[in-house]
Amino acid sequence: MSDEMEELQERIRLLAADRRANIDILESQKSRNKAKMKRLREENAEYRRKLNEAQKKGGAGPKEKTEVERLEREVRKQRKLQDDSRARSKKVRGRLQQLKDEVRGMWFECTFVSRGGR
Repeated sequence: MSDEMEELQERIRLLAADRRANIDILESQKSRNKAKMKRLREENAEYRRKLNEAQKKGGAGPKEKTEVERLEREVRKQRKLQDDSRARSKKVRGRLQQLKDEVRGMWFECTFVSRGGR
């Protein structure tokens, strides 16, 4: 019984270490995504500012119209990148929470086993 309990505790310890490593990786990825989203927001704001300036000048000539269209395309592109980044970040946060819940469950199980609950 003691050998079985030690084996289970060792398995749980190893799994918890793997989970912690995964959590660290996900936290790092989350930080990178957050920084990227901030950069994309700033770029998006700059493109919007340029677009507003171009629109205020009026579309007197074809060159200005093409510039406005180019800026509009760039704004749409940046919004899509931001949306994609936000979706990836949400997925990573969900996985991180799932891993945290698994570690918490394993910890409770380990505590239960070590107290002779089985």
